[in-house]
Amino acid sequence: MKTKIILIVIIVIVIGGLTVLVVWNFLKSPTSEEVIERMIQGMKNVKTFHCELEREENIKSKEKTKHTLTRTIFDSDISDIENIKLSGNFYAREEWTPDEIIYGWNNDFIVVDGLTFTKYNHYKDEEDDIKYPTHEYAMLGKYGDWVNTSGADYVIKIDDILELFEDRESYYVRKNLSDKKINDVKVYHYEIAFKELKKSFLIPGFLFGSKKESSEIIIDVYIGKKDNLLYGLNIYEEIIGSGNESSGFVKVDLVFSDYNKPLDIKIPENYKRLEDVLYKQTEKETSLTQKKDSIIRADLAYLRVSGEIYVNHNKSYLGFCKSDDINKSKDRISEYSKLVCNDSSGSWAVAAKLTSANNYFCVDSKGNAKEISNSIGDNTTCL
Repeated sequence: MKTKIILIVIIVIVIGGLTVLVVWNFLKSPTSEEVIERMIQGMKNVKTFHCELEREENIKSKEKTKHTLTRTIFDSDISDIENIKLSGNFYAREEWTPDEIIYGWNNDFIVVDGLTFTKYNHYKDEEDDIKYPTHEYAMLGKYGDWVNTSGADYVIKIDDILELFEDRESYYVRKNLSDKKINDVKVYHYEIAFKELKKSFLIPGFLFGSKKESSEIIIDVYIGKKDNLLYGLNIYEEIIGSGNESSGFVKVDLVFSDYNKPLDIKIPENYKRLEDVLYKQTEKETSLTQKKDSIIRADLAYLRVSGEIYVNHNKSYLGFCKSDDINKSKDRISEYSKLVCNDSSGSWAVAAKLTSANNYFCVDSKGNAKEISNSIGDNTTCL
């Protein structure tokens, strides 16, 4: 009898102890709001970090399907905010079916002392015959001047993260999910609903204004349990179309690691001037005239992506022809040709006359990049 009583007492003590432990852990666990606030403050002290960002888009319409994938892997040193240093790799690929039009590129990039250097490992465009160097670094110029050419403009900045979370009225925590591990780091896992995203650095512009089941955008957020730093964001949004409207999905995966570890990012050795390596001459392309046409083609081809960045921020193409990217493109080819640009709320087109023939090279918001026999006039698509 005494043995049974002792056993019961022990069981009661164990159960009581476990109950107290559970309650204690619950009481001492920070709320999601406290964790997010600590993360905001902690991210302000970040000096260096490693980041991997992947965006995927799959859009279906009645006529065709568009699949786009971009991946940026980079190290960032922001210890001197006036001299941000970056080193990484950028990959982009776009496929259209049933036309099977494909373009894509893969390049390394370095940003030091306000200058951007890039090394193209691969470039392919089914519509353009643009030739780029391989395994040679070229200096593109000031960081930010050559948008879309290096991949350095696709990096995530700490200020973007802070702006996303500091506007506390724009989101709320929907769910506290089970803790996880990211790169062996234990993290809190929250499902956060953003009522709106004022910045499109995470999600390409096609999602904004699209038909969705909810106006909210759901983001899975991962915050370190020990250091309260951000370790990941995941987004998966379906785009709901009706009739002839597009439908599909958008997926974004962002992972941070290696906070505040030493980085040694330097200007690449033996880099060359852009004009010396950007347009490799073949035996069939040796004349200065042909080189000028390659420059015109390359410069205008990049404007297809510039237009998408513009509409991301402005929700319309109207005014694109007065944008910085268009003005810079005009300046760069002014020695060889005159750029003509037309825009409207729903479309835009840019063309310039080639020097080797009477044809024009034209790009537009529909994804075209081709030679045409006449100027575009007032049209906002390539004829």
